[in-house]
Amino acid sequence: MLTNLKKNHRYVFYKKLPNSKEIKEFRAIVISVSNNTLLVHSYESEDQLYHCHSKHCVWSIPSKWIIKVEIADEDEIINHDDIFTELIVVD
Repeated sequence: MLTNLKKNHRYVFYKKLPNSKEIKEFRAIVISVSNNTLLVHSYESEDQLYHCHSKHCVWSIPSKWIIKVEIADEDEIINHDDIFTELIVVD
């Protein structure tokens, strides 16, 4: 499902956290999908805690939490390659 996402496009994501029945919706622009992790920016949700700082952050979300993806009505291609270029995992 996440393999078809296009970098720099806005999507509507539905996530379900482990041990929760609640499904939360958020909108974000894809940076990359790798190592079972979805990286996004411009995160927007109804949850004010996340929305306050979302325009200035890169969000890392485990891909197994994502249960559904839709193309956002206001899909816009935004190229922010300078924000994030590579994910480095240190053991």
